[in-house]
Amino acid sequence: GVAFKLEEVGLYGSGGKPAWFLKMNPRGLVPVLKHGNKVVVESDDIIKYIDAHIGTSAELSQQGLGASVDEWLVLLAEVRAAGKECVLGHGSSLKFKEVIAKVEASIQGPYMRGDAFSLADVAAAPFFQRMMTEQKKLGLSAEEYP
Repeated sequence: GVAFKLEEVGLYGSGGKPAWFLKMNPRGLVPVLKHGNKVVVESDDIIKYIDAHIGTSAELSQQGLGASVDEWLVLLAEVRAAGKECVLGHGSSLKFKEVIAKVEASIQGPYMRGDAFSLADVAAAPFFQRMMTEQKKLGLSAEEYP
């Protein structure tokens, strides 16, 4: 295990984000990782950083998966954008389903990118969990996507 300190920051509410957080991360994005003096924002960049610098270096992107994982992260960003548009009421559930079909077609084994658990799986897990909680807004049914 890796020792860490979790600091929860309210995304909204009175007063907004605390000054110490905005000093460290001027754009106020979440999540954020601070490792020593290094500050990393954006979920995909954080998981790549952790994989490269903490624990067994590059354990989740070994065995030639690097480029394949990067391609997956680009596709997942497309899914997140289409999903966000749907949830906010600006997008089409048909467009979202088209993007999900691309995801399904790109799965290469029991894991996202083949036979080994990789950064692609780490990045996908929270998205799929959110997708299930927002099924109605995304125009999905439990029968289609159990």
